[in-house]
Amino acid sequence: MDTRAGPVTLICDPDDDATRTRSALAAGCIAVDTVPGSCARMARDILRALDMTGHRAAVAPSLPTESVWRAVTCWMNVLEIRQLALLRAHLLTPSRMRRLAILRERTGISLVLYAHVATDPAARRLHALMKSHGLDAGPSSTAPPPDRLAPQQAAMPARRCTSPPADRFPELPALSACSFTRFRAEARRRLDADDFARLDAQYLAGLYAARTHLARGPQPMAQQDLEFFLARLTTTSPSRPHTLVRLRGAQAGFLSCGLLLQAPAALHHASGPGLTGRPVTGYALYQVSRGIAHPVQLAAILALLFTGTHPEALSATPLLGLDARCTRLAVPDVWHPEHGSPSEPPGVCYAIPPRARPVFAAARSFRRLGGAADHFPLFELSFGHRLDALAKDAAYPIPALTHPHYGPDWHHRARCHQPAASPAAQSCPPRRRTPPPRPAEPPPDPQALNPGERAALLARTDIADPDDPTPEQAAFLAAIWAGHPDVERSCAPLSPQALAGLTERRLLHARSTPRTPVLHPDLRFALALPESGVRAGRPA
Repeated sequence: MDTRAGPVTLICDPDDDATRTRSALAAGCIAVDTVPGSCARMARDILRALDMTGHRAAVAPSLPTESVWRAVTCWMNVLEIRQLALLRAHLLTPSRMRRLAILRERTGISLVLYAHVATDPAARRLHALMKSHGLDAGPSSTAPPPDRLAPQQAAMPARRCTSPPADRFPELPALSACSFTRFRAEARRRLDADDFARLDAQYLAGLYAARTHLARGPQPMAQQDLEFFLARLTTTSPSRPHTLVRLRGAQAGFLSCGLLLQAPAALHHASGPGLTGRPVTGYALYQVSRGIAHPVQLAAILALLFTGTHPEALSATPLLGLDARCTRLAVPDVWHPEHGSPSEPPGVCYAIPPRARPVFAAARSFRRLGGAADHFPLFELSFGHRLDALAKDAAYPIPALTHPHYGPDWHHRARCHQPAASPAAQSCPPRRRTPPPRPAEPPPDPQALNPGERAALLARTDIADPDDPTPEQAAFLAAIWAGHPDVERSCAPLSPQALAGLTERRLLHARSTPRTPVLHPDLRFALALPESGVRAGRPA
C-alpha cells in the first residue's frame, strides 16, 4: 500500500438520518451516493461529483470500466482532491471495494464511508470486506447526532454546478490593411476617441509584451521561441481583428528593440492561434466538459479550439511534445517537405492557455497510467472517425472544424530578423508587388501531398508583407532612434535613392537629408515614443 494513502473511516448510521447525510455532503471534499450498478457507473458518479461531466454525451461511445477509473484517478490528482465521502457504503460490492482501494493507493485520498447497517453482524461483514481489500478502518464509530454538528458544516450549502456567464467580447472597428509603421497613426486619424481607445489598448498590449519578452530572453530568438511568444500573445484573442491589432503592436515592439518581425501577408486567409482559434474561457471549458469526461479527448478538443490548426497535425502529437508544466505544446509540422522522413523537422510550438493546463496534465497522467512511452501519441482515440462524435458531444463551435484553412499556421511562417547596421543597409532594394489574393481552396489532407507539393505550398505562402520595411531598413531606423554608434561612425552618407525609398514608405520625415535623417511622425507614434525629448536623428 502506498504510504501517502489517507486514513479510512467507517461511520455506522443505522437510522439513515437525512441531517447526517447533509453533514456528509458538507464535510467531505466530494461525496457520492452509492447506488446499485456496475463499477463504471460508480466511477461516472464520482466524475459527476468532481463537476467534470454532466452526462450529456450521446454520440461518442462511453468509457469502459478501466478507462473511466483511470480518468477518476487523473482528475482527483490534478484537482488535488484529498477526501472522498461515500454514502450507503453497505451496498458496496467486492469489485467496487477493490476499485476504491486502488483509487486510494494512486491518489492518497482519505475515505469516509457512511454505512446504514442496523446489526452488529452486518457491520462485521462490512469490516471483513474492507479489510480483505486493504481498507482497514479499525473499530466502527457512530455518526454524531444532528444537534452536535459543527456550525460551519451545518451552515455550508450544498455544492451546485452553475454555468458561467456566456462570453461577450467587444468588437473592434475594421481597418484597411497597412504596414505596422503607420497602423496606429492611421487608426487615430480614422476612428473616433472611443473606438481608437479600444483598439489602442490591444495595440499597446502587443507592443509592451514584445518589449518585455525581448528584454528577458537571449537574442537572436530561436524560431520555436518566436512561435511560442506569438501563440501566447494571440491565444486569448477573441477574433481576427484583435489578433491583427496585437500583431501590429508586437511588430512595433520588435522594431523598437532593433529587430524585424515579419508576418505573412495574407493573414485574413491564414489559420492558427487567434485566427481560426478561440480563447479557452470559463464558459468554453464548462460547455465542452459537459459532454466529454475522457481527459485525453477533452484535451484534444481544447487543443483544436485554441490552436486552430489542422486535426491531422494534432493527431500525430507525441507525449514528448507536452512540456513538464503543461504550458507549451509542440505539434509535428505536417506541411513540411521532410515530414515523415528519418530527419523529422522541428515541431510547431503552441502556448497552452492557463484554463486548459489542468486538462492537459490530466491527459498526460491518463496516458502514463496506461503505460504510454514518450513517442506514443498524446491524443489517443480522439481523431479520425471519432472526431465528429466528440465535436457533437462538446456542443461548442470550433472554427478549425467548421472553417478549415489551407497550409501551415501563420505564426509558424513568421520570421524574426536581426540585421547589423552597415553601409550595405543604406541600399534601397526594389519594392515587391503585392501578391494577388489567393482564391479559396478546399483544405486537403496534408498526408495526401507529396514533398514537392508541400515545398511549393510553403514557397507560395511564406511571403512577407511588402509594405513593411526590409531588414536592412529596420536596422537603420532602430539605430537612428537608439543612437547606435555604428550610425555615427558610418563613413558613407545615406544615398539619395535610399532616402527616397525610406521617405516614400513614410519611415523618414520629408525634411530628412542624407546626413540628418528624421523619423516620420507616424513611425514615432507607432513605436510609442514620447512626444517630446526624442532624438530627432543623428548625422549618418
